[in-house]
Amino acid sequence: MDGYVWNKRNDLHFKIEESDKMISGRASYKVDEDGLRIIGVFDGRYKEISCKVLPYGFVNLGARKDIDRLKYVVSVEDSDLKSITGQRVIRFETEKPAQVAYLRDDLEKRGYVTYECDLKFIRRLLIDKVLKVKYDGVSYIDIEVDDSKGVPNEHGKYEILCIGLDDNWLWRGDYDTEQEMLRDFIDLLEKERIGVLAGWNVEFDYYHLLKRCEYLGVSYGRLAFTEKIDILNRYRFAIKGLESYSLDEVAKHEGIGGKVSIKKKVSEMSKDELFKYNMRDVELVREIDERYGFSEVRLELANYCNLLLEMCTPIQLADTLVLRRLRELGYVAPNVKVVEKRDYIGAFVDARRFGVVDNIVYLDFVALYPNIIVNENIDIDGFNGEVYPHIVKKLMEQRERHRRKWKETGDKKEKTMQEMLKPVINSFYGSLGNSYFRWCDFDKAERVTLKGREIIQKADKFLQENGFEVVYLDTDGMMVSVGESVNEVVAESLAKLLNSYIKPYKVKVEEVIEKMIFFKSGDSAAKKRYWGRTIDGREIIRGVEVRRGDWCRLAKDVQRDLINMIFNEASDSELLKYLSNVRKDLYNGKYDSKLVIVKGFKKKDEYKNLNLPHLRALAKARDAFIDGKVRFVYANGDVEPVVNESDLKRYRIDYDYYWKGQVVAVASRIFESIGVDGVITGNGVYRQVKLC
Repeated sequence: MDGYVWNKRNDLHFKIEESDKMISGRASYKVDEDGLRIIGVFDGRYKEISCKVLPYGFVNLGARKDIDRLKYVVSVEDSDLKSITGQRVIRFETEKPAQVAYLRDDLEKRGYVTYECDLKFIRRLLIDKVLKVKYDGVSYIDIEVDDSKGVPNEHGKYEILCIGLDDNWLWRGDYDTEQEMLRDFIDLLEKERIGVLAGWNVEFDYYHLLKRCEYLGVSYGRLAFTEKIDILNRYRFAIKGLESYSLDEVAKHEGIGGKVSIKKKVSEMSKDELFKYNMRDVELVREIDERYGFSEVRLELANYCNLLLEMCTPIQLADTLVLRRLRELGYVAPNVKVVEKRDYIGAFVDARRFGVVDNIVYLDFVALYPNIIVNENIDIDGFNGEVYPHIVKKLMEQRERHRRKWKETGDKKEKTMQEMLKPVINSFYGSLGNSYFRWCDFDKAERVTLKGREIIQKADKFLQENGFEVVYLDTDGMMVSVGESVNEVVAESLAKLLNSYIKPYKVKVEEVIEKMIFFKSGDSAAKKRYWGRTIDGREIIRGVEVRRGDWCRLAKDVQRDLINMIFNEASDSELLKYLSNVRKDLYNGKYDSKLVIVKGFKKKDEYKNLNLPHLRALAKARDAFIDGKVRFVYANGDVEPVVNESDLKRYRIDYDYYWKGQVVAVASRIFESIGVDGVITGNGVYRQVKLC
């Protein structure tokens, strides 16, 4: 019968008050004798609010005859919505969120099909925009922990000596007990309406504070519902190849100075020294974050998609936008069913040349995969471009508007918005091939990549027919050698020529490169390994040792020096003379401080082989790490940990290893790639400089 409504508790069905909708931190729920309640940070305030919006799901119409007799059902009502296969559905509500899943299982055992019964309750409220996400900004935090008994690498074990939070500083010495300091810190979060904390390796600070509160019996609910952004992780993702990602090294790399240098443990510092040391860390993190906009982009992403920060993964971004679009069209979605992963034809790399190539234009295919989804109408079965293509096209148009406004006005907000939209747009293709995605479809993912190959190969053939040499192809970009000289005008002319042929697809000039070394692997060019210099003097580096953290600084310096010498047209004899001088200085101890190797480590039970060099070093001295990386040298017939540079004087360094295993290793790869291997081995220079 039409208009069917059955409700055991009609009084429950009304919305949260408008003033309690703005989420600015983490949120959860609880069910007690007072009913369903949302706990979280609302507009900067930590509170519980009564939630009268009930958890719900959908089931096909045939379940009507049974559903009113089933356990957990609070209400059932007709719906104008239908499944993506066209079946009519009814909506059911339960009193508690967990009961939706229980009822789903019960209904499916009876042979009925349920829909959208897999969504966690808070995410359901966010998708429906019952709750609105509104992050206004972050606060920067850094804590210092008692290190008198060694490096404090276990959450909650050691006393907190001070907490730097924006311009506020809490010092243990100002309190009779640590509990009082922690209570003031929790109160400060509420007073300043802080919803998000940002820091360098903030995971340690955050969980140490939580565990310390738990250990000392301090109520930490306000902190537990405060979100976090790790600036270290964002920086490491954006800037590749630093030897160390300690805050001190990164700050120096960025040219903003380093940490406060005090040759003491923090437990030995005076109040004034500790203040300067702690607050300088807060200042550095803020400056790095503001320079790159890491937090700002993340917050705008969450605000735009109306999801909590922790929910902003590619799969959840794409899923959320699709669920909303389907609801606009009058449909409900199937529950997630994890499918068995299978391989499909993906992107390809074609490295065609090794050695030095001059005058290259690097062309990037603009949003290749998203444009393929739009132009090829790749969509959920039964929808003719109404879902994926509709969403992606709308997002790309919006991003282009922000990009144009940024170019026209220089408004940083417009730049942030166009950067924020990129991961949302890219989430669609990436999710299609993910077996945990609600709409996973390997055939559709493969259609995207195959079309991408077709477009790139079409462009490749066209350029070659017009007298250009394509020297490298990679997923959605190509490097083209343009002859005797190159500049911006030449590059833009090339892009314009190609764009006239590959419509509706488009390339843009990514880089204009003066010289590039493509590395060799076996008898052919290596994939994803090159080093170039642009016409304005910038470096483009991928896949070589200088971009890896497990090579010593000397090897990286040698690699950079040799490549710069080659770019400046040094002769083979000059290259070999340079190496000979490096060898002499190495064995004379000149480079000892550059021999430390820095390598990350995981939990012991994640390794099959515990005899790896960095694990042997770690076992000897657990204090020898920075940001989850152990520092060590090859010495004394094994490896030895390095905490301070003075440690190097105590060791008998294995210079033979560094010469053969590090310096010669990187030099030989360069020489083999540019074709001077015969010179080294054929005229006695190999023996002269003792390359092996």
